Amino acid sequence: ESGAGRNEEDLDFDGYKRTVGAGVTVVEKNEECDILDGVRLDAEQDMDVQRPLSNVDQAVLLTLCAWNRRNRARDEMNRETQGAIVDRVMLHPTNWIVFTTCLLSRCRIEMTKVQTVDRACMQMQVLCEQYFDEEPGVSERIAFIYSVPYPPRWSLKKELADSMMKIGMLRTAANIFEELGLYKEMVECYIAQDEEEEAEKIVKRQLEKERTPYMLAIMGFIKDDVEWYQASWEESGRKFAL
Repeated sequence: ESGAGRNEEDLDFDGYKRTVGAGVTVVEKNEECDILDGVRLDAEQDMDVQRPLSNVDQAVLLTLCAWNRRNRARDEMNRETQGAIVDRVMLHPTNWIVFTTCLLSRCRIEMTKVQTVDRACMQMQVLCEQYFDEEPGVSERIAFIYSVPYPPRWSLKKELADSMMKIGMLRTAANIFEELGLYKEMVECYIAQDEEEEAEKIVKRQLEKERTPYMLAIMGFIKDDVEWYQASWEESGRKFAL
């Protein structure tokens, strides 16, 4: 059952509670996590009493968040700034694509924290899977689609695989890379798992299709043979080095 036709409800998912808002499944924080989901204010400054923002206002804030992520230093101050924007938008979910973009922004912030990286990966996986939900309908999904920086599904899946690779979920990442046809990244996953034989099989299949400098060089790394590196160097016109 998709999220659009449901009210907010609690579901259990590997120890993580799920709720639904604006037709989007939200993975909540694990109870054992000691990091707050947002800023805790005094009673007279309760965040819940703030006025709801329009969809346009939320889209503008999320665009600002994306600009900060791409153009400013990747430090704790910048992440806290982005987090404040995300917290404000999450107070009143109203539109599918806007709220989905908000959750993706939260995932990118949480990927940098040990205590929340698991939830971030789970949430991003949910966002990838919701493309196949029957509800909400197309007209609701595409509303404000040009107003928020939300990626296509293949790009989001690659981001998910990259994130899983960074935290050591190499097998899952390799499967996603294979689905996307990204054999370079797939080979790197197998090498990181010390599965050189499987990596070599993939490289051989790719070399049968096309002799690329990268695949020639990675074969040299797997076999520890300088001749493959030399072949890569010549194939690239003496421009490529691994």
